[in-house]
Amino acid sequence: MTYFLGGDVQHIAGAITNLTEDLAGIICDGAKAGCALKLATAAGTAVQAALFSLQGVNVQSDGIIGTSLEQTTQNIGALSTQGMIETDRTILKIMLGKQFSGL
Repeated sequence: MTYFLGGDVQHIAGAITNLTEDLAGIICDGAKAGCALKLATAAGTAVQAALFSLQGVNVQSDGIIGTSLEQTTQNIGALSTQGMIETDRTILKIMLGKQFSGL
């Protein structure tokens, strides 16, 4: 999106960082209708992140955001694989509890 708006490599990296910082807290809690809402949120946020980056507004290294796009990507990978194991178990317990309790 940033590329199509006239951005260069630096703008694209900034947009990815902005998008990551904004959406890092969204978790997948099972394939369902709510996924469409999360995708709509991500699409809107992607446009916002691109526009911010084109104006030179980029988040700095904070939380999972690294000092480079490569480091940020590695951090996302670690979060997605290692960090989500217990989250996935907890979500599954909640979903199974609803199934068996009639909630």
